[in-house]
Amino acid sequence: MKIVVAPNSFKETLTAKRFIEIVKREARGFEVIGFPLSDGGDGFIDCVSGKIEEYVTTGPDNKRIRVKVKRDGDTYYVESASVLGLRLLAPEERNPKKTTSYGLGMLIRKIVKFQPREIVIGFGGSSTVEFGIGALSALGIKFLDAKGKEVPHNTIGLSNINRIDNTNLLRPLRETKITCACDVDNVASGVMIYAPQKGADEDTLAMIRQGIENIERLFGTEVLQIRHGGASGGIPLLFNLLLGAELVSGAEFLIRRSGFIEALSDADLVITGEGKIDDQTRFGKIPYNVAKLSREHNIPVMAVVGEIGEINSEVEDLFTAIFSIATGPGQLRELMATTEEKAARLIRQVLRMIRTTGRRKYVDE
Repeated sequence: MKIVVAPNSFKETLTAKRFIEIVKREARGFEVIGFPLSDGGDGFIDCVSGKIEEYVTTGPDNKRIRVKVKRDGDTYYVESASVLGLRLLAPEERNPKKTTSYGLGMLIRKIVKFQPREIVIGFGGSSTVEFGIGALSALGIKFLDAKGKEVPHNTIGLSNINRIDNTNLLRPLRETKITCACDVDNVASGVMIYAPQKGADEDTLAMIRQGIENIERLFGTEVLQIRHGGASGGIPLLFNLLLGAELVSGAEFLIRRSGFIEALSDADLVITGEGKIDDQTRFGKIPYNVAKLSREHNIPVMAVVGEIGEINSEVEDLFTAIFSIATGPGQLRELMATTEEKAARLIRQVLRMIRTTGRRKYVDE
């Protein structure tokens, strides 16, 4: 029996690579092939080839940090979560009125000195909701208020933008292709869904709404419907509008380069996983894409997740089965310290069932 394992990371607890190792350990006697994946967020550069290089920049709180980038020929891969990710901040430090993407712009600025043909940036898991005005400011673009002064590089600044001056945009960027590999399909308004988990209160949400209205006034209503524009607090949207960046699904970008699709040709079972499955899963998340492709090849697909939220039939029907390591609502945080142990036990039980019943009885005929 051949099992293909294609998980995303479990936020802040279990990497995709470690998940695969657990399945291989528990699936002795089966052929197991693994593909660690990312939707653009945590673990993105682990899923691409290239040589690791280190750079110094600043994090979402403007503190100095060291980050890893991958270089493959004249293409650079950047994981934005390593620069401005939620995981870099303690829960009490998460505040979009203070967090900024400025360090991402500084990192890009350093990379551009080497004249890359393309910079691919994985977007997901960000702590900011300022549509990238911090990063773009670092690249030479000025965001001005009604008095002509530069606005702060955060949500407060986003709400006060009156005019944009891009005459001083870093010149080499005009010759560099920018690709944004995004974790969700959401349009601009989608930033409102994730803002509360980044520390946004009602006052902050009102500022974000004002910021979206500012973008609409400056660029037109139609830009608010650009697919992936709402990923990572809106950074890809302004990267598209001001840098000409191409926006793509991070999950699809990595899946099609990983060898996963080719491995499905003779697979008997696919196992995927992520921290949580809910209604947002259908907007470009790894389990959704893996399940969709598996179903197209008529292969049963099982999801092992930290927590199951509210899901509609479109998501649920793609999976042969969905298993959660949390036994009740709100227990995931309590289980964070034992995620690996709980995941291993669940996988062990499922594989025991498969060994006993055989694939023929396991698959929906």
